[in-house]
Amino acid sequence: MKPCARVVYPYPHPDSNPTLANLAAELGRRGWDVELLCAGADVRGLGAPGSGLGPAGRPGLLNPLPRGGAGPGARLADRLRRAAGPALLARSRRPGVLLGADPQGLALARKLGARARLPLVYLSFEILFREEVGPAEAGLKAAELAACADVALTLVQDEERAAALAGATGLPRAAMALVPNAPAPGPEAQPVPPSDLLRRRLGIAPERRIVLYTGSLAGWASLHLLREMVGHWPGEFVLVLHSRAASGPRMRSWLEGLRATGRVEISPDPLPAGELGALYASADFLLAPYMPVPDDWTSCANIAHLGLSSGKVAHAALCGLPILASDLEVFRREFAAYRCGEVYTRLEQTGGLLARMAADREAYSAGARRFYAERLDPRGPMAAFCDRLEGLLP
Repeated sequence: MKPCARVVYPYPHPDSNPTLANLAAELGRRGWDVELLCAGADVRGLGAPGSGLGPAGRPGLLNPLPRGGAGPGARLADRLRRAAGPALLARSRRPGVLLGADPQGLALARKLGARARLPLVYLSFEILFREEVGPAEAGLKAAELAACADVALTLVQDEERAAALAGATGLPRAAMALVPNAPAPGPEAQPVPPSDLLRRRLGIAPERRIVLYTGSLAGWASLHLLREMVGHWPGEFVLVLHSRAASGPRMRSWLEGLRATGRVEISPDPLPAGELGALYASADFLLAPYMPVPDDWTSCANIAHLGLSSGKVAHAALCGLPILASDLEVFRREFAAYRCGEVYTRLEQTGGLLARMAADREAYSAGARRFYAERLDPRGPMAAFCDRLEGLLP
């Protein structure tokens, strides 16, 4: 009987998470089935008032992804088998493991697996720090800590994140596996080929240099500072904002104001995960403007201790994009070692730093690829994590 990994991922867009894609691919090569429950449709009766798992004590909304093939080039959604649903999950006698992502997913996975008696594994992408827990997070933190008592193995990205997670949960470092949140290289590890995707979609002139930002448009991504930032850039540089989700009317209006400056372009439509490589490869530089802000439990200390958890930085390094980054410890440390980008402490520095990288782009690009190869390539770490998963089977 084939073993099965059942993953509870309490967010939409699972195919934008490189670690999930790598986990599915590695386990598929080993002959495992993978089932995924992700945000989407209603699953009732699993939460309790005050549990912190969702509005009014209900769990987060979960939905299985559709069936699909398991070929090497398949999207994550096509690799993952349809989940049988919580009732069957609880009764399942198949050998395997139950994995929960982040505090919400871990707490819900524990409830789903209460009768299955499967080993419980924590996939940590966002850390809920004890000192940041307020009334809104108290139930979630209590549920996370209760579930941690049953955790057999934890995936986290690097030593910085491991130390932070140990302090936030009491989980032992010896039971943690370090796997950078990074895409795996393509077939035969060939370099990602150049692309004209953004220039073609947005009509950007060849002489302009594209600085790409991808991901959520939020305070922790310096959203309200972008207008001032691009005002310090030489005219040859243009910032392209690409979000993985459609924007609402207020955000669209605000973004149009940015676009009116002539220094910002908006990539209007989300892309399938399979086109992310072409998206990054069509830019000249990446902007990583992480900034800890007290808006949410995911946006303060969790950002300050970013470590190797940034999928956008890893994608950029894989594609050889020099990186313009905010002043976080991980960027100061890694950029000093690899010369793969520059770190700014004030917005007025950003234009000069872009010009410096543009003047020696090939060297910075080589540094970015070396940064990926030596620090971010997830293949070996993911294989070692899956070895430990297999060690949990009866």
